[in-house]
Amino acid sequence: MVGILLGAICSGQAGEDLNIVLPTPNKAIFSGGGDDFYMYTDRDFDGKKTFPWEGGQYGYTRSPRRTSYGVMMTRFHEGIDIKPVSRDASGEPLDPIYAVDHGVVAHVNDLPGLSNYGRYIVILHQWQGSEYYTLYAHLNAASVVAGQEVKRGQTIGRLGHTGDGINKARSHLHFEVGMVMNDHFQGWFDQYMPGEVNQQGLYNGMNLNGWNPADFLLALKKNPSLQIAQFIREEEGVLWKVIIPNPGRINVLEKYPWLREAYNGSPLSWEVHIGDTGIPVRFIPRSEVVTEPRLLWVRKEPLPLQFISKGMLTGSSSKPALTKGAYQYLMLMLQQ
Repeated sequence: MVGILLGAICSGQAGEDLNIVLPTPNKAIFSGGGDDFYMYTDRDFDGKKTFPWEGGQYGYTRSPRRTSYGVMMTRFHEGIDIKPVSRDASGEPLDPIYAVDHGVVAHVNDLPGLSNYGRYIVILHQWQGSEYYTLYAHLNAASVVAGQEVKRGQTIGRLGHTGDGINKARSHLHFEVGMVMNDHFQGWFDQYMPGEVNQQGLYNGMNLNGWNPADFLLALKKNPSLQIAQFIREEEGVLWKVIIPNPGRINVLEKYPWLREAYNGSPLSWEVHIGDTGIPVRFIPRSEVVTEPRLLWVRKEPLPLQFISKGMLTGSSSKPALTKGAYQYLMLMLQQ
């Protein structure tokens, strides 16, 4: 078997295990990570050029800005950037890219100019009864096609440097793991992005909601029986709560039933708990009638909310407000 076996978690079928392998030959995540694992970013801040490997991590790792609270990272990096371990004489990366588990190739963007991801692949996996995606971006080559079934550890492409702002020296795999938010994404896109063309279908980045892949891989290594719902709730916490109307069917609840608290019948509304990185972690049935999303609660934080909420909130914990982006995100959940 190619790759490093991470562990086993229960799949959608009782008694079956799901074994996940690393997406590249780089194993340094298990020996400290750091600059042996993460690809650096080019940073020019206050007239000083630096190359921090921390920029390859998940989370607020990009675009420093000096504020009254000190230097803040203001751009959220949605995945992790894994550096190559092999190059040819000209510096081109040679690392193969592996499917981390059995699945179906849902999308291949083989025209790098159509996306900031460059050439990328999305694979859908059935894990613990729900459908999750893994994304492999900036590839120099893809060796699979949409609709193809792949096996755990199968080579699906070659690590590269396609996509905006990436040169040969910074070749890396951008890797994501997470949830597909709504199978009716196109209707939402047409309403909220008028005049734009959706080149990526359901697998547009706006419809993908991921969590920290490095923490996930490390947690699986430590605890092979890890449950995804448990991991997300412990990893994310709850940053804010909102109430939304119940349109009758909510696709994300159909796709991920563990999000929903048990309830008989159809509630008039839902209280939604949103984690630190924008992932919904719980839906609680409510009997209150609402016609549009309304913010209910925000965790007390010392920093302005714009710096810690992926642009979903503005103001402070004492005077919070939903942004336009948050409203559109919540409407994506409600799209029929």
